[in-house]
Amino acid sequence: MTETIPKLREQIEERRFMEQMEAGIMKKNGQNHHSKRDTTTNNKAAGVAVIKTIAKQTRRTSKNPPKHEKNTTNEDDVPLLEDQIAQLEEQARQYMEDAAMLHNYPDALVSLGNHALVNEDVHTAMEYYQKADSGEGWFNMGHLLWAGYANIVDANEVEAMRAMKKAMSHGDVDAMYFVGVHLIQDVNDEKEEEWWEVFDLHDGSSSEKVIQAIGTAVSHTERKKQGLHLITLAGTMGHGEALHFLALLHRNGEKELGIQPYTEEITTGDDERNRFMIYLEEAVLAESSDALNVRAHCQLQGEDGYEKNAKLALQDFLAAAELDHADACVSAGAMLHQGYGGVVERDQERAFELYQKAGELGSIEGWRNVVACYATGQGVPENKQVAEYIAKTMLFNKESEEDVG
Repeated sequence: MTETIPKLREQIEERRFMEQMEAGIMKKNGQNHHSKRDTTTNNKAAGVAVIKTIAKQTRRTSKNPPKHEKNTTNEDDVPLLEDQIAQLEEQARQYMEDAAMLHNYPDALVSLGNHALVNEDVHTAMEYYQKADSGEGWFNMGHLLWAGYANIVDANEVEAMRAMKKAMSHGDVDAMYFVGVHLIQDVNDEKEEEWWEVFDLHDGSSSEKVIQAIGTAVSHTERKKQGLHLITLAGTMGHGEALHFLALLHRNGEKELGIQPYTEEITTGDDERNRFMIYLEEAVLAESSDALNVRAHCQLQGEDGYEKNAKLALQDFLAAAELDHADACVSAGAMLHQGYGGVVERDQERAFELYQKAGELGSIEGWRNVVACYATGQGVPENKQVAEYIAKTMLFNKESEEDVG
């Protein structure tokens, strides 16, 4: 029985892929209620599912040629295994509901809200987030209100930032980073209703001086400085993306904030060069995939204070790929596809897997490379029909959108 379980799981997975494909077709015909960003993702989900199955079967056939042996898979066991999984999921959900509804456990309430959102029960999700009254709950609420949700919830920047304010009052570091970035990048003095003014509402919800300072900042520059303060605070609390953002600020410079861009000529002690590298190294330690990708490019080119080292660059690209960074997947795949500089050995099969992962993460370049691999038989057995199918499924609509843009 134990020998059959991996095969049974593959059968169940592939069956679910087919169900997703059918669901994707239904959604494409007008039954999808996601936001614009989610709609694009879901319209591609069916194709991704089929292509993952094709690629998996292709690699399995290539590595394990057919043998004349008895098939130990018992198809009668598949429904049994599915029932067991369903029972365990239901039991786990019941425990989660007990923790949420009987004990008002914030993390459980947020989890139920996330589950409701996946099922497009948006208003129930918002009720759970509000009931949780936690940093994560209010952050999720704010993010939902900021972006809006299809025709169910309209985007509302002011209400979103009221939720973010509550998240910050709970010490939520993601909310600090979110508000800080928007204070620096998205401030528009011509808006009729300025969202940053909500932070000056003395409603007793928080005693944090930094929250009050945002609302009292009068000028565009002052608000940007408050944004930088929030991002720096998030960075001191170990927020990887905040540290990455600070690194880029000190790499590129920001005139209004008095930050000079990085130059190779800077050699003194406490300077912009060191700040860029220090923030970037701290971001890498905090497992920021963006920071790993930036450092990899610096090492690959030998720039911005880093010595040229292709092996270290590949290590960083692969580490970022493990953290689901699509561009890093493509870069690592490119280095492995033909080898690099005599120090990185060619591994086309691994390159193909990285290209496919990049595609599944939303990279159009990843899908282009997958098509090329199938068409030429590099890293995967040549199959021009599969290449054509992937090109039509994953590239045609996307490239049409790019042409329009």
